[in-house]
Amino acid sequence: MKGKKVLTGIVVLLLVIAAVYVGGMAFFASHYTYGTTIGGKDFSFKSKNKVYSEYPSYPVDYVLILAGRDDKTLDIDGKSIASSAEYDLSRLDRYSGNIFDGFGWIERNCHSNVIDVIVDISFDEEKLSEIISGSVLCDKTTKKEPANAYIGEYDPKTGKFEIKEGDPGNVLIVDQTVKVIGEALRGVNIGSGSITVDLNEYDCYKKSIMSVENIKLNKECEKANNIVNSKITYDWYGNWDVLDASVIKDWIVIDDNTVSIDEQKVRSYVERSARYYDTYEKELRFRTTSGNIKNIKRGKYGWETDVETEIKELMECLYKGGDQIKEPVHLHEAYAKGSDDIGNSYVEIDLSNQHMYLYINGKCVLDSDFVSGNVSAGHNTPDGVYGVTYKSRNTVLRGPGYESFVYYWMPYNGGVGMHDATWRNKFGGEIYKTSGSHGCINLPLSVAKDLYEYVEAGFPVVSYW
Repeated sequence: MKGKKVLTGIVVLLLVIAAVYVGGMAFFASHYTYGTTIGGKDFSFKSKNKVYSEYPSYPVDYVLILAGRDDKTLDIDGKSIASSAEYDLSRLDRYSGNIFDGFGWIERNCHSNVIDVIVDISFDEEKLSEIISGSVLCDKTTKKEPANAYIGEYDPKTGKFEIKEGDPGNVLIVDQTVKVIGEALRGVNIGSGSITVDLNEYDCYKKSIMSVENIKLNKECEKANNIVNSKITYDWYGNWDVLDASVIKDWIVIDDNTVSIDEQKVRSYVERSARYYDTYEKELRFRTTSGNIKNIKRGKYGWETDVETEIKELMECLYKGGDQIKEPVHLHEAYAKGSDDIGNSYVEIDLSNQHMYLYINGKCVLDSDFVSGNVSAGHNTPDGVYGVTYKSRNTVLRGPGYESFVYYWMPYNGGVGMHDATWRNKFGGEIYKTSGSHGCINLPLSVAKDLYEYVEAGFPVVSYW
């Protein structure tokens, strides 16, 4: 009997449990479980059908947060811009109208159930525009206009010029901002109660005229790098000088993102180099055959740079870019390169001793006495360094009071030159003092003939007392 009571009790308990479970299943098939939030609102134990039918009429409740530049933010209550909403309740469909949705209601009541609601929000654009215009985002006291991108300074680490982004500024375009917000408030989840729109991610700010992608800017930057990466190896009359980025970088001018070369700096380089390397009409430090050192001023002889033409050519070389080997354009040239521009082949005329020497490649191959200009008559032969102007055969030399035929004529200083003097039978000594020439170097015929075979136009003539 006692066993029957126990069994009956168990059966009754099971029936009660079954009834509660079935009842819960039936209830939660049409109601939301405990801890259910929809769009951020608590709908625990609320009727699903009622929520589904009434939700669209709920007012939208949110805060619009605008994040701008310079860490400025603006919070706008959705109500202040007359916001309205069109809800997308498609996510609620799976919770309504099916009794079998009730299975598992106990387990679902044991944890929160978050349902997102997607909504398209509309608002009064004029009100929003007014709020933004009067906010910290448009503060005139901190207003900064955008700056153009620009070509930065030469970077020795990278070996080039690079385009730098200009200051983006903070001038907000209100109309564009309102449009962006309108697009941002379509299809949003308002469960958190706030919607943040980062204005930096959209075209809400006034842009500079020239960005880093600007074609003209990139061409000018490329132009600057083409110039600075030039390497011009100069042969200044046997003296080598290299122009590379270490020098050229300071010659580049960037004005309003337009690249050019500072012509004045190029001029300074050419003029300075010409002063240093040119030898024209400067003194030559000369060791005579007798071993004496004499500083002899060059006549119309030596290297002389055509400065104006060279400036133009160097500018063209720099704009062209690349590696180049260059000699300066010259107005006058010497027989040899270097500061000792006579080289190892020259005619040495010792006026004091009335003796001539011919050196070829450093070796004396010919020497002879001569007669120079008549001192008593004021026809002194000029000293200096010259180059043979030309040479000719069988020439008649004419001047005031004289007319002389010579077989070998080698002028080097206007009407002064070296030639044979067949009318003389003596050379050297002190003949020149009272019975010398009109300024020329008179030589024995055989010597003049041999000398003629060696010299050519430009051949150095060193004359000294």
